[in-house]
Amino acid sequence: MKEFIAPHKIEVANRSKEEKRIDYLNLTEGYFSGSKKFDTLSEEIESAIETTVTDEKNIMTEISEPVIFISNHPRLDLSLSIPADKIQNVKGGNSFGFDRFNYPLVRQLTLKKLLKRPFQTVSLDNGWREAMDECWHIIITRGANNRFNEIIEKHTPGNSIVIYPEGKSTGKAEMLPFKSGFLHIARALNFQKIILGVSSPILSVDGNNSMSIIESIDMPPSNVDSQKFIENSHEKILSELKRTHK
Repeated sequence: MKEFIAPHKIEVANRSKEEKRIDYLNLTEGYFSGSKKFDTLSEEIESAIETTVTDEKNIMTEISEPVIFISNHPRLDLSLSIPADKIQNVKGGNSFGFDRFNYPLVRQLTLKKLLKRPFQTVSLDNGWREAMDECWHIIITRGANNRFNEIIEKHTPGNSIVIYPEGKSTGKAEMLPFKSGFLHIARALNFQKIILGVSSPILSVDGNNSMSIIESIDMPPSNVDSQKFIENSHEKILSELKRTHK
């Protein structure tokens, strides 16, 4: 791995998208090389990336208990992915033979700013497990027969959970149908609130990142039509996504 020279932070003002991308990759490569600790990495990136988080009703301020947060599935700008050959055998390694690693720290830092509480994002194992675990994930085994049990077992009590019920991102102001797992998980962990949110379809380091809270919904009783509840939640998020990201 090449020698890492750490910039003080990503300088946002008067810099091109390419310059910001290079700074971001220098920081993250420093973390994977061991030259930079995760806390330092996240502080430097968080202080530099431009994000807009909106909670007009102050929902996250008024709710003190852990919640389950669902939204459209944001995609990480592929220009921020790290070539696998630069981080091949560190932080859990490249066990799946991927050519790139889409390190989701920009997304996680934006969620941290929005949710204002400890959380874990459910994500499929994509190698580099140590890095994913450090930036607040529940890592799900690929090909596992019972992901539900794995999520329940790996959840840290007291943490909120972030789930993207589409399962993958369109990268557009469009959404795939929701899967039902988030509702079963919320019930199993005795969450009382489901938070609906909207994210920029693509998150990047160049200042176009936004996340917002739409509303808080009480956990529906078990006798409520679950599919109808899931479809209604999807409709609310999609409507706001189209309104704010035309």
